[in-house]
Amino acid sequence: MSKFRKKYVLRGRRDDVIGCLLHDLRCLPRDKEYVVTLERLAMPVSDAQRGLFWIWMEMLAADIGDTKEEIYERYVKNGPFLNGLGISEISDEDMTEVMNHLQRYFAEWGYNLPSGHDDYYEMLESQQAQRGKTFERY
Repeated sequence: MSKFRKKYVLRGRRDDVIGCLLHDLRCLPRDKEYVVTLERLAMPVSDAQRGLFWIWMEMLAADIGDTKEEIYERYVKNGPFLNGLGISEISDEDMTEVMNHLQRYFAEWGYNLPSGHDDYYEMLESQQAQRGKTFERY
């Protein structure tokens, strides 16, 4: 039994991809049944995004008096932000939304979490390294 499996990524010039998809669909044998599935492309959380997130957890932990893992478990994973999911289980787009919510939430408590821009993260990581701090990357 042969499997026919082909993946088309709709990004940029969609007309070209859609044209190829339609061409391939027309070439399929008509005496067999097929399932066509369309799903949203989800990119994983970037290393920079993940790194900045854990810097935030460490900053909050230092002020609150917990570990960064406890802050993550209590306020993020099991709180209203991830509803029990881990950050490895969400897309980069969802992570951006979570981080935006976290910034607003903790701003209400007087915490100013740094921006989510990758270049800002690199600068922040460098500053923390100069202070003798290192951050684990998950």
